[in-house]
Amino acid sequence: SGITMTKKNSPTSFGDIRSLLYERPVKASTWHKLARSLYFFEEPGALREEVLPYCAETIREWPEDLERAAPNHWLFTDEGEEQGALHPGLALATHVVVYKPPTEGFVERLLDVWRFGLIESLEFTHPQTPEAIFEKLLDADIWGSLKELRYNAHVSDGLLRRFFESPWRAQLERIDLSKTGIDDAMMEFIAKQDNFEKLEWLSLRGNEITHESIDHLLGMESLGNL
Repeated sequence: SGITMTKKNSPTSFGDIRSLLYERPVKASTWHKLARSLYFFEEPGALREEVLPYCAETIREWPEDLERAAPNHWLFTDEGEEQGALHPGLALATHVVVYKPPTEGFVERLLDVWRFGLIESLEFTHPQTPEAIFEKLLDADIWGSLKELRYNAHVSDGLLRRFFESPWRAQLERIDLSKTGIDDAMMEFIAKQDNFEKLEWLSLRGNEITHESIDHLLGMESLGNL
């Protein structure tokens, strides 16, 4: 990831990490310092079992409006290859963008990292993203915290139906399903669900929809917050 060892990046202790977690006021720079400290933690073996669970619990006290975004280089190398070792900060990130088509194994590793239920915004932006990734997301344990989903690659009707039928989908505030292949028949199905009370923002660009779909949307009673 292009990080070199300097005095500033000498190995950090649990004490260093604790003091960052309780630093007030919490700023964007606090998040960057915490991420760097985790990356250079003196006992990498203790991260998964001790340090990250402690961080995940304590970081819930941070302000809700502070985005903890994961930089691109946490996921992909400068050459665009998937990172072999995932940055420990990913476990605590709230906002993640996967801008290249990932492999299924890579997404499985990511989903394991997000086991603390802190991820709020997840974006898969590459049109070549394999459909199996969407299925993995549907089966994943990330929906307790997720408020925003962007997925911009083709998805089968069966998987789209599963997404729109799922109870947790109703809690999403922002949905971008551009270029997924939604057509008028799917919009009719979506309109029948009509449980989008929390939805504030919706994008369906680049799909197979006509004025018929607009009629379905206009007929929905739950879009009052859109």
